[in-house]
Formats: sequence, structure tokens, C-alpha cells
Amino acid sequence: MMHRLVVGLLALTTLALPGCALFRSEPGGVLTAVSTDGSRELAPTFTTAAYSFTDENTAEVFLTDLPRERIEDPRDMLGTAQGVILHLHIFLDPSPGDTPIDATACNVTIRQLVVTGTTGETGTVSPTMGLYAGGGFVLLRGSIGDASITGSMTGGSYRLTRSTPGFADRLGAGKIAGRFSATQDPDLARSLSARFESLVRKMPAPVMEPDPTIKPMPIRVKPPGGGGGSGRSSGSGATPPPKSP
Repeated sequence: MMHRLVVGLLALTTLALPGCALFRSEPGGVLTAVSTDGSRELAPTFTTAAYSFTDENTAEVFLTDLPRERIEDPRDMLGTAQGVILHLHIFLDPSPGDTPIDATACNVTIRQLVVTGTTGETGTVSPTMGLYAGGGFVLLRGSIGDASITGSMTGGSYRLTRSTPGFADRLGAGKIAGRFSATQDPDLARSLSARFESLVRKMPAPVMEPDPTIKPMPIRVKPPGGGGGSGRSSGSGATPPPKSP
């Protein structure tokens, strides 16, 4: 019992120390995606990270565990590559005291491209891959526009939105959380963005599943003779029977 208490206190102390658990100083990081039932997870260790920004609230962050030389080689189709490219679109830098922060807050959209490779040869065959997308909340240390930014993500959710034939969705819908750091490098961010988008374009368009909770709108029948106005009948919308002579 005492051992558990000490471990719990140490964990709380670690979380309370800035720069230890919530943030990191080296480019990269770990953002863990966990399935809804908690039985499966994906936790790549990102080794390449860069960001660019539009204004003080808007930034595009790219992280990957794929070799940088392969990402930047236009002749490499990544046919045998296995890894992840993550795109975070931050659209609001929360300001303490001004920005509401709770479990439902959202200031970032997430797109995570999972590349699982193929049996083809590198440079000649596109990989098998799936795109997961969602949103969450990112708390930044440092300001957008600085030489580097670090962030901690909480409350993130995701689901598979599109994939190439043969991709096995082993994650399903779930949650994503963790921490990252990225240097401001517009050239590298542009290169990562170009490769990311080129791979996404190779996948079929997303197919949206129908929502069973959405009911079709009732069709109202216009009565004979027009009647002017909007042409919509009242009540049940059925055509009234003809009047008796």
C-alpha cells in the first residue's frame, strides 16, 4: 500500500514539473493512439519534426518516424516503408485566463498517416496505408513563431477516414495523447507536407457511413390547382381528396 502511494506521489510530482513529462526539448516526441477498448495502441517515436506558421495562432506541425532522407527523395515511393507521418493543424494558441479549457476543448485537427509497406520494391510501388483523422486540445510551451515549440496533447480522438486496398485497420476509433516538440523550419515542413499530401492523394476518396440517427425530411405534396404561396401543404402533407359536386 505504501509503495503504491509513493509511486502515485512521484507521478504527480513529475507531472507538476514543467519540461519533464508534459513537454520535451528535443525535436520529435511520442503521441500514443489507443483503441476505444484499450486493447491496441500505436506509439511511434518521432525523430523528425518541423513546423511553419501563418500567424500567432495558426501553425502546421509535421512529425514522422520515417527516415528523413526517404521522405525528401522524390524517386522513393516508400513502397517498403513502415511508419507514421503526423500532421497537426493548430488553429488557436490558448491564452491562460482567456481561453476556456475543459475536456471538450479543441484547438487542433489531427491527421495521422500510417504506412505499413508492401511486398514490392522500394521506389516502384506505393505503400499500403491508412489515414486517421480527428481533433483534440494542445497546450503549447512557447509561442507560435518561436524558433521551436513544444506541446502536450490531451483529449484527442480519431478514426480511420480512408485507406488503400489491403490496409488492415487494427486501431479502430480511439483516443490520442502525448507530447511533441518541433523546430521552426519552413523548408522541412513544406517537404513533409508535400510528401504527406502526395500519399493521401493516392488513396480512394473517403466514404462516409450513414448516421442512423438522422431521419429523412418528410416530403410534402403540392395540392392540385397550385393554390399560390409556397406550394407546401399543411398537416400531414397528403393530397386532399377531390370535393363532391
